[in-house]
Amino acid sequence: ELVTTDGQPVEDAERFIHTLILRGLSPRTRRTYAYDLLAAYRWMAEADRQPEQFTGDDLVAFIDYLQRPPSASPSTINRRLRLLQRFVQFLTGTAPVVDAWRQYAHALHFHSRSRRGSLRIKEPHRVVHPLKDAQMLEFYSSLRTWRDRAMVLLMWAEGLRAAEVLDLTVNDIDAAGQSLRIHGKGRKQRIMPLAEAVATTLRIYGQLERPTTSSQAVFIVLKGPRRGAPLSMDGLRRIFRYHRTKSGIAQANPHRFRHYPEFRIMPSRLCIGRRLLGILTFVRNSTRHNQRSFRKVRSESSGRKRFAFTSGSLVFSSIRCLAARSASTYTWTVSRFS
Repeated sequence: ELVTTDGQPVEDAERFIHTLILRGLSPRTRRTYAYDLLAAYRWMAEADRQPEQFTGDDLVAFIDYLQRPPSASPSTINRRLRLLQRFVQFLTGTAPVVDAWRQYAHALHFHSRSRRGSLRIKEPHRVVHPLKDAQMLEFYSSLRTWRDRAMVLLMWAEGLRAAEVLDLTVNDIDAAGQSLRIHGKGRKQRIMPLAEAVATTLRIYGQLERPTTSSQAVFIVLKGPRRGAPLSMDGLRRIFRYHRTKSGIAQANPHRFRHYPEFRIMPSRLCIGRRLLGILTFVRNSTRHNQRSFRKVRSESSGRKRFAFTSGSLVFSSIRCLAARSASTYTWTVSRFS
């Protein structure tokens, strides 16, 4: 909740956040919007403004405030602008707009998809620089637990986000059907084919490392006072920070692993179109259940990612052999993820 300097809750902000709860937004989204409102209220306190007094010129002044060092990113500024307009509209019934907006045309424009003309600044196109095969192998070889290996493989081979990896539950993994149910952004679910090396690594982790716990989360804290509790996002970041230092690969982060397969498929390396390759590879690695989910999987670009790690890639071949060789040294009769 938002509170004033004397500890009193801000009623207007609390009412607005309550509407976000009623809309069914996720806790992470509500937390982000709460911090955006906090930034807006700090600016209003400095500028001696109230939400009921907002005009289009105040939006421009708010942009100037957000661009002070350390400046917020353009995407953050646009998100806070949209939220501030919705907040003012929630209180007054009318969203503020810039009447003489043409004088700011060099940097500002109205969003074409918004009926009320949402004010925005230009966002630069960000390019994700891929890891090289040698860097990928070096970082992976620094991992010492099957839990960490499984998380990295899920990001790299399946293209999962860090939050999607942590949100996985035991019931989301269908090792027999070789499929994976993913809880994505906006509480959207999708079904992905499960690669053989990923399934093997998950199975070894579940049998040899995962503590006995009542939690349904797949990835659990392995040691310490929180042993048996679900792994948090802070814990995942600490794991990556530690192994970045250990391996010397400073660029390794979950986002790069998620987008790594896209850089394995360059147009110059293909003899036929991407779509055909994705279809051929999907059929090759599919089951009846995956075929029923073909359209959904294809919409998530899993066809391209699937080709990336089944086409003889040096990295995936090495990891697949490592997982198979390690799995052959163990014997088990019951699988927690089967």
